[in-house]
Amino acid sequence: MAAEYFLYNTFYSNTLVDRSNTSFAPLPPYDEIFIEYFIPEIQPLYLYRETGNTIVLNDESTINSYLEGTSTTEANDIVIQDNFTGYTASTEIKIDTKHNILDFNSFTGTTLPTDYYNKSQINIYTGVTDQRLDTHAFNIVDNANDIVSLENNKVNRSGDTITGLLNGTSISLSAGLDVTGTIQGTDAQLSGNLTVNGSMNVRHIEQIYTRGDFVFMRSGATGGLGIGEISGFGVLDADGSGTTVIMGTDMNGVMRVGWSGDTLQALATREDNPIDNGISFWSETEQMFVTSGYTMDNLTTDIASKIPKVPAAETGHIAIFNGDGTIIDGGVSIDEITGGTGYYFYTDRTATQSTTSLTNVIYLIGDSETLTAGTWSIDFNAIGGNISPNKAVIVEFYIDNVLQGYPNRFKTNDGNATMSFVVSKDLTLTNTIHTFEIRFRQAQGGTAYLEYGSIRARIVN
Repeated sequence: MAAEYFLYNTFYSNTLVDRSNTSFAPLPPYDEIFIEYFIPEIQPLYLYRETGNTIVLNDESTINSYLEGTSTTEANDIVIQDNFTGYTASTEIKIDTKHNILDFNSFTGTTLPTDYYNKSQINIYTGVTDQRLDTHAFNIVDNANDIVSLENNKVNRSGDTITGLLNGTSISLSAGLDVTGTIQGTDAQLSGNLTVNGSMNVRHIEQIYTRGDFVFMRSGATGGLGIGEISGFGVLDADGSGTTVIMGTDMNGVMRVGWSGDTLQALATREDNPIDNGISFWSETEQMFVTSGYTMDNLTTDIASKIPKVPAAETGHIAIFNGDGTIIDGGVSIDEITGGTGYYFYTDRTATQSTTSLTNVIYLIGDSETLTAGTWSIDFNAIGGNISPNKAVIVEFYIDNVLQGYPNRFKTNDGNATMSFVVSKDLTLTNTIHTFEIRFRQAQGGTAYLEYGSIRARIVN
């Protein structure tokens, strides 16, 4: 709700008479106030008044005074024909619309004001029906029970037909109203039913109020919804890019929502009294979500109670099943299977290194983490040779400076011949840090080299 301008009449204790989004640029006897104050569009503004730069409810006395002073007299503006026939007025006649009387002999000037009747209109009248004084156009209207002409001849009646533009404050019709053009106005109030026949009903309004409890759609439909059809509501430009959100029900009574042009998603319902913190599941029979007897708390407890406990089990060990279905400690740590810290060691190197030394040089060295004591499977691997023909390369593998296996010796008549050197063995390692090495040297001259080396250690028992 935003602030707006409210126009008020200072002659009637600042009673509100109009509202606008822009200033009225008021002239006496009016003034205006710019304020954020909610008044429903269908509620008369004269029920409120301005006081102290705010808006309050109007009092009954002021409301009555305003209505008496501003309402147009309609019911008592008929004068009997006999009162006019043969009358000869000597002055102009004024209609006092506030008190609904004729003011005779009230004007003696030269210029006739707009709220006076010319005396000649009455002097020449010899009609035979009762007359109505038209307080809008200030004319004598022939046949007071028919509408002949209103203000500036904007509305005319011929028989049962009214044509022209209707600018009146109120109209009372005892029969139906057929309109071929457009009806325009500010407020409309119906005491009966409103039936609109057409393919489109456009209403540029911000809010809709209904006294009843239901809004019904598809009244008068001759058949049910078809496959993929929806009956419901659409929200235009929901995301600011012109896309419409659709909400409604399909032919199976399933509520759906989604973007226009996309597959609409079904909305699921729930039972009337779901269990607090209960686990929900879909019931095909009930066609809704229901809750079971389990809650998140007791489900966790129940599952835990159904898992058998293994006496004297070691933390991190793998559980295995016996033939009778019971579970026991497998005696093997999960780290032993997956190669966790303390159960596995690996290192490698990919680089060419050469030497002419007759004593060993180190090609690859690595220190493990603290290993678990036990039997370990060790794999050494190296690739190399001697670049000179008829010369040899010797490769050796060490753990904690202890030679493993036997020195590997390779000699060929061809230069740059490459050979793979491998040692695999199981041995017992203690619970400590161990150093693994690959060393090599030349023999009988030439230049020895290694191109690759790797060391792998795994506990097996």
